[in-house]
Amino acid sequence: LRAIAERNDLTARNRALSAENGRLREALAQTPDARALAEAAADYPGAVAATVIGYDPENLTRTIALDRGAEAGVKRDDGVVNEDGVVGRIVDVQPYRSTALLIVDGGSKVPAVVQRGRWWGIATGTNARVRLEYVSQDAKLKAGDEVVTGEGRSFRAGLPIGRIVRIDHPEGGLYQTAVVTPAVAFGRLSRVLIVGR
Repeated sequence: LRAIAERNDLTARNRALSAENGRLREALAQTPDARALAEAAADYPGAVAATVIGYDPENLTRTIALDRGAEAGVKRDDGVVNEDGVVGRIVDVQPYRSTALLIVDGGSKVPAVVQRGRWWGIATGTNARVRLEYVSQDAKLKAGDEVVTGEGRSFRAGLPIGRIVRIDHPEGGLYQTAVVTPAVAFGRLSRVLIVGR
């Protein structure tokens, strides 16, 4: 009887240690993201740190749900960033949660500037990447050029959007467009900063 009790006790302790080990592994996995975001927060005084708590399950829109809302000072059209660059903007605010439209969503439009040469355009989501539209035909765009935000309602100027990977020159068009790979890795997004203007 005593041996059975000891075995049950050891089994219970083993389960508890396994659960604790799992919690510690998860905390360790989150540490680099938390550290990077804390460093980025120094550039955004007054920013609200938030955790991604969900994605649109049907993927009809490219949105994320965040665990901060009006009670934390979040407002509609606030910008959302992480340590890599622009994530999106707030489109819905509840008292304790909010929804952000990702910059890659087809309904997202952000004033943008090609850093080298200072050419203006509009960064529009394609649901996978970003398309830089309405860039003058005179602009000498190159693959690898960095695209940043222009001054707008959600973002200050100069925040990374991504890098140009392809340029399109439509025949007889007034403008050229470019495909941009976003600076942010949306597939591993877990923590963000909500920045008001």
